[in-house]
Amino acid sequence: MKKKNIKFADAVMGYWGLEKGFSTVYTYDEKDYRRIEGLEVKRPA
Repeated sequence: MKKKNIKFADAVMGYWGLEKGFSTVYTYDEKDYRRIEGLEVKRPA
């Protein structure tokens, strides 16, 4: 979290999702999630 400058809540949700087998996140707050390797970030339609 500190190493990649990711907000705590985004880090928890992103890494929890990866642990549960999710690889895509839909969000308007793309910056932090793009720093998490293994996540594909998309904007909601």
